[in-house]
Amino acid sequence: MQPHSFKLSTESDLIKSIKEYSLANNLCGYVSGVVGNLKIVCIQCRNQEINKFEGNLEIISSLMEILIKGMFIFICVSQMKDVLSLEGTLRRDAL
Repeated sequence: MQPHSFKLSTESDLIKSIKEYSLANNLCGYVSGVVGNLKIVCIQCRNQEINKFEGNLEIISSLMEILIKGMFIFICVSQMKDVLSLEGTLRRDAL
């Protein structure tokens, strides 16, 4: 296993950037850490509507598993007074 790291620009889409990087480098594996903030977080849990959170959302912790069939994501973000724990599975064709 070889570690990879990259920095995203301010307006980058986190999930899209990881998808593009993993496809371009033919990678499967996991993301062990993400540092930064998000402006918008959208997640849809099974059999539920899409939940959208906006603001200055600080990433507290994350774990992403990148597989050929898609990605599993667990992310915990803070909006100053609230902590949101979000979890979901993305199919590769949905990205």
